[in-house]
Amino acid sequence: MKLAVFDLDGTLLDTLPNICDSVNFAMKQLDCPLRTIKEVRSFIGNSAIVLMEKALPCDKKHLSQQALDLHTQFYDNHLCDNTTIFRGIKEMLSDLKKMGYQIGVYSNKGHGFTKLIVKHFLGDYVEFVRGTKDFNKRKPNPEGLLEIMEKAHADQQSTIFVGDSDVDVMTAKNAGVKCISVLWGYQDKKQLKSANPDYFAKKPCDVVKIVEKYDKTIQKIEKNKYKKVNYKLGLTISGGGTRGFAGIGAIKAFEEAGIKFDYVSGTSVGSLVAGAYALGKTPQEMIDFAKTIKKSDLIKGLWPFGNDSANLENLAKRIVGDVNIQDLPTPFKCVAVDLHSGNEIVLENGNLAKAISASCAVPFIFKPVMLEDYCLVDGGLLNNMPSDLVRQMGAEFVVSVDLNHTRGQGTTKKDLISQLTATWNIVNKSTVYKGQMNSDVIVEPMLQQYKSTEIGDVDALIKEGYRATMEKMEEIKTFLNLK
Repeated sequence: MKLAVFDLDGTLLDTLPNICDSVNFAMKQLDCPLRTIKEVRSFIGNSAIVLMEKALPCDKKHLSQQALDLHTQFYDNHLCDNTTIFRGIKEMLSDLKKMGYQIGVYSNKGHGFTKLIVKHFLGDYVEFVRGTKDFNKRKPNPEGLLEIMEKAHADQQSTIFVGDSDVDVMTAKNAGVKCISVLWGYQDKKQLKSANPDYFAKKPCDVVKIVEKYDKTIQKIEKNKYKKVNYKLGLTISGGGTRGFAGIGAIKAFEEAGIKFDYVSGTSVGSLVAGAYALGKTPQEMIDFAKTIKKSDLIKGLWPFGNDSANLENLAKRIVGDVNIQDLPTPFKCVAVDLHSGNEIVLENGNLAKAISASCAVPFIFKPVMLEDYCLVDGGLLNNMPSDLVRQMGAEFVVSVDLNHTRGQGTTKKDLISQLTATWNIVNKSTVYKGQMNSDVIVEPMLQQYKSTEIGDVDALIKEGYRATMEKMEEIKTFLNLK
């Protein structure tokens, strides 16, 4: 996911008057000279304790802890007083969100203060907030920034850090991300220039322009890393329950080989992996996401039946966000089955996470997804490997990843879960013929040892998906005339 993280004081909010009030409250209580706005401005940027140490005269430095306590006391009671949002900030954040960016804030202000202030002024715009929790790990230590990136599933290339100080520039460099230094904050351009940021922004709208240009550069780099072929390529990922992580390994292999697909489709868990690919998620982003999934995200309570399909939608949103299928950079379709008519329904418009939840809604385990006039359940009931969809979209060469090619096996176990699983597998045996007929190459990871209903060894599943794909890579390259 794309991510823009902002410093708070001097970047998003003009907190200087309030900070000056709190500094002078402490100075007055300790019989020290009051400080001017200009002086306080020069002290800001490296935590409250450093601020108060700088504010104290030389012969009163030993009172720094008392000064900090007084500052905190005042600030706690006047948290949002004399604080304003810089002109154009809300418009800037709104534009970035329309461009698909998640918004974070990383400040050297205390974590509690930071959360309260952001919620008060910018609660509708900011998803991730991190203030200082440990004085020894404040900016330019990138720990908080990296934490936000992990939560947002954003890598270094898809993250930009925006701040008004040289400390912010150093923080971005330490995290390995690009930095925009703003010129409306508390440090002048000369001081910022010495830190060597990647970009300067005079106004909030300049941040949007810089990010737009950066996006185009990244897209060009991404496009050039793929090999040129004379065919339109289609990728299909089948259903397979929690074995679906193996599909990530397959995508990792294709990315390393420089093979980019023009159309993608999927069923059930395959729709989740294929949808993330269509959105532009990297294999590492998918891997990071997969490792966050817990059984409790899907199955609530001890009884495994009748779970809310909203659990599936919420899980999907964690990786694909709130986007529509028709807006994806790579054309995508998935399938579900309408219980009212018994027909296969192709989902090619509307909310992506909702479509994925419908395609994944295994009957009995999850309640159907109600969408328009449809009552939708798992697409694997009728089309467990929808390679025909990418053919219809225009694919001339189709690779399918079959995550359950041993389907059809029965069971000797007598418990209800085993018998339901076996029944599902037997039914699924006839649902891949159309997919097999429309595939030029089928990748078949060996996943028999993994249960499709349990979250197992994610790394092992990904490794097997990668291995099985690499096993077919020479065949694929020969078809495509690639060296």
